[in-house]
Amino acid sequence: TYRSHSILTVSHTQSQETLLVQEDSFASNDYGYHFCEWIAAIARNTPDIAQTDLEAWADDLEEKARNRNYYFAINVMCVLAQKPINDA
Repeated sequence: TYRSHSILTVSHTQSQETLLVQEDSFASNDYGYHFCEWIAAIARNTPDIAQTDLEAWADDLEEKARNRNYYFAINVMCVLAQKPINDA
């Protein structure tokens, strides 16, 4: 039985943390699914990309996931900073 899964790898130093998100599923609770929705929302406001193309792209990703031919990965970096205290 095939089970889709997400992998989250975390590495960090004192001032930054990197999250590596890897997925082989395309479902409403997956990071890649929401990333696609975010990109499509931005693209809807551009005159160069047709709504039908955006729908075809999402359909293609869903089909790839159904056929176990989908992979999504992204690095998310969080940088921690501390505001200097002015002693003057």
